Parts: sequence; structure tokens; C-alpha cells
Amino acid sequence: MPKYPEDLRKEGISGIVTVSCVVDDKGDVQDASVVKTTHPAFSAPALEAVSKWKFKPAKENGAPVAKKVMLPLHFKVDE
Repeated sequence: MPKYPEDLRKEGISGIVTVSCVVDDKGDVQDASVVKTTHPAFSAPALEAVSKWKFKPAKENGAPVAKKVMLPLHFKVDE
């Protein structure tokens, strides 16, 4: 999970970040970038989290391949 920016948590601000990245043939994240965010302070924690994630790679003809994906990350203040 991404680390919630403490100042935004205190203010009760929720948001969404859309990250574009490539999941390589080993399931690792490459070339992650923010394509959309509701607040700039969510961008760095989103990229940091995504860069540590591991995925099951896509397959073509039974072999693992790299694929570009879009990942929405939701930041929601617990009530």
C-alpha cells in the first residue's frame, strides 16, 4: 500500500493516482509514471509503492512478455 501523505490525511483529503508502467517478463515494474492525480502530494508515494510491487507477467504463446498497464491507486481517509 502507498504511504498516505500525513498532511492530507489530517485534512481529510482523499484522492486517486493513475500510474502507467510496464510489467516486464519477470513481473517487475519498469518505467512507472503518473498520468493523472487528484493531488500532487499523492504522486511520489504512489510511484514508490508501485515500484516495489511484483506482478504475474502477461503471456503470449505461453511465454512471459512485457506489457504496459495503467494502475489506479486510491487514497481514502479512514473515517
